[in-house]
Amino acid sequence: MSYHSIVLERTNPVWIIKLNSPENENKLTISGMQELTSVFKEAETSRSCKAVVLAAEGELFCGGGALGDFRQQDSMAIVEFSKSFIDLHTTIYALSKLVIAAVCGEVKGGGFNLVEVCDLAVAADNATFAIPEILAGLAPMLALVGVTQVYPRKKVMELALLGESIDAKEAQNIGLVNWVVKQEDVLASACQVAQRLAVKNPTSIKLCKKLYADLNLSAYTQHLEVAAPLLVTMLKSKDAQEALDAKEQQREPVWSNSESDTQVLS
Repeated sequence: MSYHSIVLERTNPVWIIKLNSPENENKLTISGMQELTSVFKEAETSRSCKAVVLAAEGELFCGGGALGDFRQQDSMAIVEFSKSFIDLHTTIYALSKLVIAAVCGEVKGGGFNLVEVCDLAVAADNATFAIPEILAGLAPMLALVGVTQVYPRKKVMELALLGESIDAKEAQNIGLVNWVVKQEDVLASACQVAQRLAVKNPTSIKLCKKLYADLNLSAYTQHLEVAAPLLVTMLKSKDAQEALDAKEQQREPVWSNSESDTQVLS
């Protein structure tokens, strides 16, 4: 099978999956997320695959979600994006094989979620992590779920409402990543971890992951499903439309502050 948004290296016992849209900051499109989900499901059924490394081509790991011009999309297109996002993340969460993220450069928005949902992560010392949607006049709906897994409420609000980044060391301190290495060593380090894990008792790894998923997956999925309709509400709001209009016209936005915009669309 050929892929357009990813590169797959089946180097047994470790598979390497790379996001492959560096010209678009490796952002998550519907088709790209569907390709990722398909590959992870293939890895699940493969007897030779023991672990997966998730990396990216180019200098940036993932710039978040790619929804295109949401002014021209109906609500169902945004719902489809949310469904693909949820399917991808719950597939990784429930996978019996270990997934190690190899992170370089910037990680934004939904990319934060993608790193968080992996079992382990190696980051470059120059990597940064943010949910910066507020800086574009939007809000991190789906991405906020991943942040709540690693931060208490006030720090979550700080990242979401100010849009500021944390560095690799801070990401390590909060448990978002396990190891911080030089940029040129990230992929090799992640593969070394994967190789070490590949010779462990697969039954032990599978049961460990199963127990964690059984304890947490239901709540995690529920949180994403709560966020999904709020993403529709936000993107179809007058203020979201204004944010994009103002950016195109190179002017300051004029917010409507319409109460109707806060009503969740079904």
